[in-house]
Formats: sequence, C-alpha cells, structure tokens
Amino acid sequence: MKLLSLLFALFFYLPLQAAQSLPDSVVQEALKLNLDQDPQWLNLLNYRRDDWFTKQSQADSPLFFFAEEGKRSPRMELEATIRAIFDPAVTRKSPEGNLQERAQCLFPGRFLYLTRKLPGVSWPQVSCQRFENFRSILDAHSATYVFSSYYMNNPASAYGHSFLRLNRGSSSLNEKKYELIDFGVGFSGIPEGATPSSYAIMGLLGMFTGRFEVLPYYFKVREYNNFESRDLWEYDLNLSQDEVDLLVAHIYELQQAHFDYWYFTENCSYRIIAALDAVRPSLKLIEKTKRAVMPGDTMILVYSSPGLVQKTNYRPSGRATFEARLNTLDAPAKSKFAQFIQTEKVDVLLSASDEKERQELLDTAIDYVDFHYANEVLNQKGQFKLKKEILIARAEVNRVSPELTVPVPELDAPHRAHGSFRTKGGYLHRNQQDLMTMGHRFALHDLLDPVRGYPAYSEMQMIQTDFSYNPEAGRVQFEKIGLIEIVSLSNWEIFSHLPSWRLKVGWDRDYQTECAYDCLPLSLQGGIGISKELFQSFIASAWMRVGLAHDEHFVNDKFRMGAGPAVLIRYNLKDSFSLLGEAWYRYDNHGSLDEYRDLFAGAQINLGKDIGLRLGTKNDEEYKAEINFYY
Repeated sequence: MKLLSLLFALFFYLPLQAAQSLPDSVVQEALKLNLDQDPQWLNLLNYRRDDWFTKQSQADSPLFFFAEEGKRSPRMELEATIRAIFDPAVTRKSPEGNLQERAQCLFPGRFLYLTRKLPGVSWPQVSCQRFENFRSILDAHSATYVFSSYYMNNPASAYGHSFLRLNRGSSSLNEKKYELIDFGVGFSGIPEGATPSSYAIMGLLGMFTGRFEVLPYYFKVREYNNFESRDLWEYDLNLSQDEVDLLVAHIYELQQAHFDYWYFTENCSYRIIAALDAVRPSLKLIEKTKRAVMPGDTMILVYSSPGLVQKTNYRPSGRATFEARLNTLDAPAKSKFAQFIQTEKVDVLLSASDEKERQELLDTAIDYVDFHYANEVLNQKGQFKLKKEILIARAEVNRVSPELTVPVPELDAPHRAHGSFRTKGGYLHRNQQDLMTMGHRFALHDLLDPVRGYPAYSEMQMIQTDFSYNPEAGRVQFEKIGLIEIVSLSNWEIFSHLPSWRLKVGWDRDYQTECAYDCLPLSLQGGIGISKELFQSFIASAWMRVGLAHDEHFVNDKFRMGAGPAVLIRYNLKDSFSLLGEAWYRYDNHGSLDEYRDLFAGAQINLGKDIGLRLGTKNDEEYKAEINFYY
C-alpha cells in the first residue's frame, strides 16, 4: 500500500505541484533579476516619478494593468502579468469586443520583453490572431521620426507636431521604397466638448483624453503636407529588427490604453519619445526633457542622440511644391499664370505660345489647385471641377512632365533651431535711471530671434516675465508679464491673399500714459494687416491695430481703448542678425491723452545658435542692451 502511494506521488502529485509552481518560480526568477526595477520594464508601462517623487504609471486606463495596485507598483504588476500569462482563465475582451484574449495577446510588448529577459522559461504558446494580423499588415522593417513644421492657424499645431512612421520593406518589384504605403503612429488629444475658445485652456489643464492611433502614412501626408501646407522632416532611425519588433508590439498595446493629454507636458512628442525609450532604454530621452515638452525640442533630442538618426529626408508641403513649379516658368509664362489665378479660366492656360509652355502652365495649375483648394479637391466639391478641367486639358498635351526638384532648405531644418526657452539679462536706461534687467520666456520664438528652424515670418511667445533692478533704490519690479503674443506675417502674393494678424495678452510697464503711480496695465491688443516681402528676407506690413488697457493707477478712467494704423518692417540675415522696426499711432477715446504713439526699433546680433546680443529703443525714452540665452 505504501508503495502504491509513493508511485502515485511520483507520477501524479509531484508533476502537478511542479506545474502549479511554475508561475511562482518564474516570478521569483524575475524578481531575482530585479526586472521590476529594470528601466525597460518601467518604460514599457510608463512608470515615472510624479511631483511628489512617487513612482506611478502615467497610463490612466485601469485595463492597462493586471494588478489592482499595478498603476503604482511595478513589482506587483510584474508578478500579476507573469501569472496572467500562465493562467488560461485570465482573459479580457479585445477592443472590438468580439474576442476573449489572453494576457500575452493583449500586451505582446510586455510578453516579448519577458521572453527575452527570461529565455529559459517554457512560456505558454498561444495563438494571438488579432496581434498577428496587426503585425502582418504593418510589416515593419524600420522606423522614422517625423516632425511636422509649425502651423499658426491651428492652436494644437502652433508648436509643431511629432509622430512615427513604421516603414514596410522595399518593393519586391524594383527595390524602391514607397513611403505612402507605410503607417504613421501618432498620439493626440481627443477634444470632446472643446470649442475654439476653450481648446487651449482644456489642453493646458489636461482635460483631453490622449490616445495612440495608427493610420496609413498617406493620411498624415494629406493632413499636414496638403491641407495645412506644412513641410515634413523625416529622420530615419537606426533601430535593429529586434527593436522594431518590440516597438510594433508596444504600440499595439498602447492603443488599448489612454492617457491624460497635457498641452505642454504629456503631449504628442512626449509619448513618441517615451515609446522610443521603451525600445532602447539607454536613450533616456524622457530624462533629458525640460519641464515643458516642446515638439521642436524633443526632435532636437532625437537628432542629437548618438547613433540614433541615420538619415534625414524632406517632404515638401503643397505650397513648397507649387512655388518650386512656379519658379520653373519664364516671365511671359508667369504673366499668363497670374491671369489664370485671377480668372481661374482654363482657356488662359491654353493660350500658351507653344506646346511646351502649355504643358508647364497646366502642370503648375494642377499644383496650384492641389495647394490652394486641397480640402475641396479631396471632398470633390467646389474647385474640384476646376481640377478636372485642367486634367482633361493636360491629357491632350502629348508631353511628359520633367521630374520636379524641390530645393531642400537644409539650413532651415528644424533640428538647427534654437531652444524654445530663453533667459536674458542686460542693461536698461530709462527716465535718467540705469537699471539691470533679467527675464525668462517659456516659449517659443519672436521676430528678432535666430530664424533657423522656425517659420520665417511668425512670432509665438508664451509666459514671458521680465524684471528690472534699480541699484540706487534697491528695488526690483516687473517690466512685463506676457501671457501670449502672436504675430503672423502672411506674404501677399498673386496666389495667396491671406491677411496678417496679431494678438497680445499680458501686462506691460507703461511710462507714456499718465499714471498716478508706475503703471503695469493689463493689455489686450489685436490687429489685422497686409504684408509683402519686398526682397529676400525683407518684409513690410501695414496694419490696423486695436488696444484695450486697464490699470487702477491710470489718471481719470481706469480703462484705455483705442485704434489706429501701424507699420512694421523686418529684415533677417539668417545666421547673422535681425532688424525690426514698428510704429503705431492710436487714438484713445478715454483718458486725458487722446493720442498714443508707440515707436520701436530693435536689432539682434547672433553670436551662435543659442546666444545673441539684442539692442533696442522705444519712443526715444528707453534704451536697452541684453544678452539672450536659448536652451
């Protein structure tokens, strides 16, 4: 009888005990290797230290975790994940709700990580049909970091935008790469319930839900290149196939999570570089970010990481393509094309002197319609009819169009830009007083800053604080508290009649308006105008500007309101210096002074990409010299 009991234990009970203890042994081995503190494990689940130095995941979806305390405990989540992988009873519905999936199918990135860290374990073999289909469709062989240039007419894109492109293999027919059939991976906030006026506020307060999405790359090209006429800068990443495979698996599982979207911190570029950190923890990109995360700054981080970027490509916007095509026309052809833009009659194009000129005019017209009426062409409305007429006319011209070469603005690539933060210090002479100045700007760029990597004729500044110190009086005071300041100079051309516009909100010290005490009035200003590039890098504009100011120390009324004409001129020599002059005459309908004149002249001499000497004078009453440091 004892012999039978021993045999039963040997053949049935002990193997059963071993099978039951396998997850425990794997957990112990993982903890022995300190995988719960491994940077790659922490990055895969987005664990970061918060403002209270507590480590927790930034993922806000409960379904992203197996452990009840998984959001706050990397160790508990590691243990729960391993046990879930081995337990066939632990399943969850797929996002579509039509499948019950095992842990390794829901989170293939974590599973791939564990199999690589613990290669000696006999992991359960499970068919993950949904993930395999996803991986097969993407067929990713490499990855590219894409930066979409600044777009002033959309608050969400005023600071640029970043996303990834997962690249399929080369064509088996001719080994040529077709990027449009690749897939773009982006992270964006879903603006549910947001209005144009509340969008920025909700984004600043993290009130949007952020999600990853995977779309064909041509959707991204259509959105940024065509609709918004934004250049795309593509940075091919030097990732191994193993890293690409992990990236694909990680992106798959990130689609099942959601994150709070914060406009200046946990935004599109933050999430993209966090995914790269998960694939290659040694990059430490998130650790290198500043308190505020700007897409332009993160792109520079990616570009400057040793061995990460192997090639840079430029995909011109619809506008850049059209302008390059327009520059191929000679003077008589340009004159005819100007007539076409005014009339938008195809007959004007067909009146060309010969077949070659007709072909050139029709090709240019196609690019013009694609650029100027991108949305209507896509939706087959409005001027889509005009494009059809042009295409029919072009089909009747028996000439092959030469390949168009769009010049690559290498020196204006965004990775050459100065840092978004600016700190300054210097000297100010005003009212017979000599003052020391200091200040800081949160973001991003003004019309005197080095222009490399930024829109040539745009200014976007937020959260700017300037101080002055009077050594004789021993007094420190605010000179400026700028909330937002935007200037968009749109060059008025035969094919583009967009107005220039500007907006300013903040507090500026005012010594011109009568005050019972030093005034720092709250100011709201706006304007609309017409700008024209008179020659290369020199632009002039005429404005109608309005202003509203309030301060308790104003004499008589506490409010000032007025409007009047203004002019602006600006010249920039890319790497050397910038000049800016402005004059504004305003008639106020409140206060003892009806007329207000604001004259400003400034220059900046660039001593390097991240340092510049700025000189300025205002109303012949203030003279300033400051050193700007960008980082």
